[in-house]
Amino acid sequence: MKNLFSLDSPAMRFFGEVFDLILLNIITVACCLPVFTAGAAMTAMHYVLFHKVNNQDEGVVRPFFKSFRENFVQATVIWFLLLAAAALIAADIRIRNVSPESFLGQGIGTFMLLPIIVLVFIFIYVFPILSRFANTTLRTIANSLVTALVYFPRTILMAAVLGSYALALWNFPLRLTPLLLLFGFVFPWYICALLYKKPLLDMERTQEE
Repeated sequence: MKNLFSLDSPAMRFFGEVFDLILLNIITVACCLPVFTAGAAMTAMHYVLFHKVNNQDEGVVRPFFKSFRENFVQATVIWFLLLAAAALIAADIRIRNVSPESFLGQGIGTFMLLPIIVLVFIFIYVFPILSRFANTTLRTIANSLVTALVYFPRTILMAAVLGSYALALWNFPLRLTPLLLLFGFVFPWYICALLYKKPLLDMERTQEE
């Protein structure tokens, strides 16, 4: 029983990890609320998650805000570019719904899937990559898409995790909102971090060589 509650016991390490993820979730959600800071918040979240899954745990609060400050400008630019792209896609879908039989509507319907896939692929990798590598904004976005294609099976798994989670949220009972605030944002990305760990480590090794 004494060993069970020692600081190095598996149980205490597990509860410590759960507490860190709860704390990370609360900080991330709070920093996303102004909306325009969401890009920097997600970048900082991925910085912490990568260190956790790579067994380089540095804590939560200090590394989070360190990454938040260092990447704020670039992460915000990327975030608004993604929002603009999503808005254009949403507008195209709106046109398709209003006049599905028109020539424009049919053309939009035919070519709609590709930009959606590209946007999702970029979104999955762009903030994890930004949290680890210093590069230009366009290069970071390009690297995200290339990484998504090179590690296509992992990308599909991450898209499935995030898509399933989004679907679950759509039917999320309001009475479980406190649980969502504790784990809801970070948990699916923690699973994704286990999957994008290898691509990021491979990128680091390539840069070193």
